[in-house]
Amino acid sequence: MSKLPNWTPEEREQLSQELIELHFGCHENPDALEARLANESALRELQCEVLSQAQVLEDAVHPSQPPLHLPEQAASPAMPTAGRRPRWHHVPLGRIAAAAAAALLAVLGFLAFERLAANRVDNYRSDHLHLTVSAPKAVPSGAPWSFTVQAKDLAGEQA
Repeated sequence: MSKLPNWTPEEREQLSQELIELHFGCHENPDALEARLANESALRELQCEVLSQAQVLEDAVHPSQPPLHLPEQAASPAMPTAGRRPRWHHVPLGRIAAAAAAALLAVLGFLAFERLAANRVDNYRSDHLHLTVSAPKAVPSGAPWSFTVQAKDLAGEQA
């Protein structure tokens, strides 16, 4: 290697950055840098160093791997692959059937809940009594007296 000009570390870093940008095609003014490369041999030597570093970066980003072979699949998820049936949720009729089953389950659940609540109310009414006791307000001493008792359940039926 020949002796590089007396660039400060900041200038050398800046030139290295510009050369990497030129290599990857993202330099702001590539024409001016290319003209400078044509005139300065020291800059060309720096470019060789930078290009070896860029190659290392490219190899790190794109490691060599064998191609990945995947089995062929149908273009649409609703279309079955060779010898396979589509899943139920890939077919429109399957989605409609699932929605109908969910709606039916919800309706039956509400009906069952309503029947249980009605049975609980009926059991409560038949198990509890409305008791009415009637007697005279005042009874003279020694006079016979009686009282009346009526029992009905909460539905109004005699008990």
